[in-house]
Amino acid sequence: MKQRPLLCLALLVFLVLFFLPARLFYEPLQAEQKCEAQVTGRVGRRVTKNEKTQIYLKNCRVESRGKIFSTGQLLVYLSDTAGYPVGTDLSLSGTLYPVEEPTNPGQFNSRLYYQGKGISYTFYAEKVSVHSVHPSFIKEKLTCAKEKIARVYERVLNERDSALLQSMVLGMRENLDEDTKNFYQKNGIAHLLAISGLHISLVGMGLYQILKKASGLCVLPGIVSVLFLGAYGWMTGASISAMRAVIMCSLAILADLIGRTYDMLTAIGAAALILMAANPLCVKQSAFLLSFGAVFAIALFQPVWKLYL
Repeated sequence: MKQRPLLCLALLVFLVLFFLPARLFYEPLQAEQKCEAQVTGRVGRRVTKNEKTQIYLKNCRVESRGKIFSTGQLLVYLSDTAGYPVGTDLSLSGTLYPVEEPTNPGQFNSRLYYQGKGISYTFYAEKVSVHSVHPSFIKEKLTCAKEKIARVYERVLNERDSALLQSMVLGMRENLDEDTKNFYQKNGIAHLLAISGLHISLVGMGLYQILKKASGLCVLPGIVSVLFLGAYGWMTGASISAMRAVIMCSLAILADLIGRTYDMLTAIGAAALILMAANPLCVKQSAFLLSFGAVFAIALFQPVWKLYL
């Protein structure tokens, strides 16, 4: 452990954050009950689910009942599939719902879940108007590419296979039927349906090795591969498991570029520190615990397996 200060620091920070009350990191609610509101903000991400559009609105300004306040991010539900480009400034009117605490013991904690994503309110929009368009070129292109690939799957495959590929490749799990989910869960392979280390390592390291051999270079293929990994991670939803894998795979490529040995435990510590710094509440998410717990166990027992297998 003395040779892995990043891992030790990550474990210490994790334990502190895990045992601290989650409420310390909650954004104070300015509206504690549902209310009519007018909202302005910029589209940060667009998701189409069940023929309806969800928008993650950033830098939001909310006006309701004579009170004006700001909130970092708002989950907006639209009644249509309007494709507002990422980066568009919108003005919306509708109903604002604060994400509430669970009222019964053992009930799913929606407040903790959404706060882990930086969301304190959901908003059901009735009217939408565009203030100005400042499209984020890369993010909008990635969003459009994701939507086009999903449509291709729907066009050339049957419904079940299309839903499977959308989940495995694009991180879109909303179209999976319950039978398919139960089948993968009962057989212990549900992780295949989520974007994680398996997908990221195949894509990232595969691309890096191909470019490296094709060009005879090292630095440029490494930079291209890391940028591609970041773009792919964002396109598939930037989940905790995906971003952990992106960071660890990027560190593996970096280690190869500078001629250093890749240490999996140190990479785990670095990835955990980055994610915890971005959002301390991520340590309360099951995705964080399962993703990091699995790779930590693999890294910890890997030397033993090499001796006896």
